[in-house]
This record gives sequence, C-alpha cells and structure tokens, in this order.
Amino acid sequence: MIKMIVEGGGYIYTHLDMIFEGIELDQEYNWLVCDYECPYYANEYLYNRMNDYVFLTNDELFNYFVNNDTQFIWGTVIAFDKDIDIADILSYEIPISHIDMENKNIFFQHPLSEIEIVAQDSSFFYLMLKNEKYINNFISKFDNVIILAED
Repeated sequence: MIKMIVEGGGYIYTHLDMIFEGIELDQEYNWLVCDYECPYYANEYLYNRMNDYVFLTNDELFNYFVNNDTQFIWGTVIAFDKDIDIADILSYEIPISHIDMENKNIFFQHPLSEIEIVAQDSSFFYLMLKNEKYINNFISKFDNVIILAED
C-alpha cells in the first residue's frame, strides 16, 4: 500500500482522466464519489448529490466524470471490489475530501477500499493504492509524485 501526492508540473491534477491513464486499471470496480465539488456536472443528479455521495459502476464513473474531462475542485473517489455489498460499505463513515491527508496517521479513509483519490483545492490530489501493479504504473508515468507513506 502507498499514499502519494501529485502536484505541479503545469497541469491541474484534479482531472480523473489523467489519474486513470496513470493507473491503467485492469479490472472493474464499484465507486463511491463523495464530498465533491466540480465546476460543472454531467447531469442534475450528480449536481444535487454533491454534498452527499453517489455509488457508480465503472461505466458510470467513466461516462459522468472521466470521459467528460470533469475537474474536481474537492472530492473523494473510492474504488471497491465489485463483490462488496453497498450495505457493508455504508456501515463505515463516509470519507471526506476536506481532511489533512499529509497526517501520517491517515492512510485509507475506508477500510474496504482498493483505491482512494482525494482531490483538494483544484490543484493537487492524494492517491492511495493497494495494488502493486497500479502503484508501479502510476509512478513510472509521473516524475512529480511525492511518496508520503508506505505500508
């Protein structure tokens, strides 16, 4: 497991397309998107839920956020194995984006997650990954990755 931050380099690092290009997902997940704010939304449902949370399939996440080049001003995007029941996910506190992620005691906000992306203030994001392949894929593509913690 690893926690890293990516910032600088002349690109606004709160667009999911760039993040997923770096990770190179090789499986589908269910996604929890919570505590989010974007400059625009793919539909009214996402706009109305921005102060709450939405569950999305892989296809929905890509259609609504990734393929639309949506920028997150603030937001937490979390991947869960497709076999995990939504009731089990909701039995834990819903993660937030307004949090001090540089705190060494905070790693993954949700104990069942596989990937956590926390966008903050339109300019950088924290990325927590459990999959070694995803970690290596991402680090090999970006030279402005700062490793904050490893487990």
